[in-house]
Amino acid sequence: MGRFDAEARASTFGNGVFFGAGVAAALVFPGEETVALALFAGRLAHASGAFILLRAVTAAPGSTGVGALDTLRAGAVFAGESVATGAFLQIDTVVVKLLLGEAAAGAYQAGVRFVVVALVAAQALAGFFVPSLVARLGDRTGFAREARRVFVVFAGLGCTFLLAFAMWGDGIALAVYGPGYAQTAALAPLLGLLVCVRCLAAGAGIVLLAAGAQTWRLLATLVAMGAYLAAAAIIGARFGLEGLLAVNVGALAVLLGIYLFGAIRRLRVA
Repeated sequence: MGRFDAEARASTFGNGVFFGAGVAAALVFPGEETVALALFAGRLAHASGAFILLRAVTAAPGSTGVGALDTLRAGAVFAGESVATGAFLQIDTVVVKLLLGEAAAGAYQAGVRFVVVALVAAQALAGFFVPSLVARLGDRTGFAREARRVFVVFAGLGCTFLLAFAMWGDGIALAVYGPGYAQTAALAPLLGLLVCVRCLAAGAGIVLLAAGAQTWRLLATLVAMGAYLAAAAIIGARFGLEGLLAVNVGALAVLLGIYLFGAIRRLRVA
């Protein structure tokens, strides 16, 4: 629909409620179940607010006249891709826990927290570049030029994080978590590589998103997740956390390759 301003308002509201509910629950009623329930309520409020805003946007004068439910049905592939992406982002911790145990999963998840923080920058850049690319869909040369800029920016971001994690990641992990998390600190170089490949994939994924290639993104995510699960099942616990993290990087490289193939193909025919 091109209403990125409405999407920004919904995201700001939803994330604010999500964060506020979690913090309030942790301060007033500390406990795992209470905080989890508060976070769930925050996401439910986010979804409700987004749906209400969608109805308002589709009913506003000058809209396409397509109702909110029709819009949701038309965007089913977007929902499928979001679910697949969410599963791919979480399945690695589940695999680590099953193969290596709870202690290893805790050390792994502690490192992944740094990855999540680093990728906030990529998410912010995506919010800038997606509208910019969509605005150039009717201009073949302009779209290709902007897509190249996206690739360069995200490659630079990924390489920056790779160097930062390699140089300072272990020290930061020990400073934040303490000496008991030496295993997490040792993962810093591989976590930097993970962030780098994620950033590269995000750049190609943004181009596909703007081009309306959500089905391609969905298939790429499913293939990459399948590759991760197959490789993890093959190596098992033989190489520890480092081995499973390397498998994750490899699966993301598969995702990147499929993304790039689809993006380049669309740029050639745009």
